[in-house]
Amino acid sequence: MRVVTVLAGDPAADHPAGEWDAGAGFRTAGEAARVRRAEDELACRDLGARPLWLPFNDHQYPRGGDDGTIWAGLEDALGGAETVLVPGHPLMHPDHAWLERLVRARGLPGRRVGRYVEQPYASAWSHASGGWTVLGAAAPHRLTKLRACRRYRTQLPLMAPEARSLWRLTRYEASRGGECVRWD
Repeated sequence: MRVVTVLAGDPAADHPAGEWDAGAGFRTAGEAARVRRAEDELACRDLGARPLWLPFNDHQYPRGGDDGTIWAGLEDALGGAETVLVPGHPLMHPDHAWLERLVRARGLPGRRVGRYVEQPYASAWSHASGGWTVLGAAAPHRLTKLRACRRYRTQLPLMAPEARSLWRLTRYEASRGGECVRWD
């Protein structure tokens, strides 16, 4: 299993951190990219996944490529993946909404595409209803996910106090029996 972060940034960038990254205590965009990749590495290890980072930037910075360039990088990163999950609801984060629109516009022929309920956004602000498939998860799997989420130490305090944010997420998914996906 691979986790592709399309907007992982450039670890060598030396320009000042954007508003979000500065709020997390980073001085430069490159420092933020390096630390966030290290957090991804730990979280993916917990999940038994391999992280793959593309060098493009999130909404705080210039993207570093047009949609065509980014799409080519994404297709290469996906390789022979048979199933691809992309953000699907509530799409409150502008980068998630952008990626979902890009995938919808370009399509991923020959692959099973699922749109997932994004956390912690859904658990805090918007509940998915109708048309979603629950990907069942037993308590040990939910605990593994919780451990992986805790790896994002620089990001969690910016979303909500860490304990509250993760508690809501855990309760939300436990009440549904797991994560939710809508298949195309």
